Amino acid sequence: MALVGTMSDQQKNVYTAEAEVPAVHKFNSIKEIQIFLDAMTSTDWWERKFNHIVRIEAYKSASRTCSHAHAEPENNCGVINISERGMNALTVLHEVAHCLVPKNTGHESDWARTFMNLVYHRFGSDKYMDLYQAFLKHNVDIG
Repeated sequence: MALVGTMSDQQKNVYTAEAEVPAVHKFNSIKEIQIFLDAMTSTDWWERKFNHIVRIEAYKSASRTCSHAHAEPENNCGVINISERGMNALTVLHEVAHCLVPKNTGHESDWARTFMNLVYHRFGSDKYMDLYQAFLKHNVDIG
């Protein structure tokens, strides 16, 4: 996560929009997050859509408030570091989306569409529409 002073307008808009989306699911442990991720990455949908990343590994972030992620293409995996505050499905999918788009994409439209796609496929059209409406309200560029 970028420092507040260096956030783009898009990133600020994303965070503001996400804060308005009702909680989907809270996790009690990193182990629960890993189970959630393993279930998601083992689907046929995942294999068709994101076959370049075969596993997402979850770790506890050193920060209480900042979660972050990166892809390790040489290992065909992604790594997400989830903060205490980020122990929920929306934050987890936010970070997973960072693993699936090209490096340095940040929170731009390709990332936003990937995030929305993950939300749709994991939680359905109602939660997707909650996120979509929040993104529109806060001028998040979704392409």
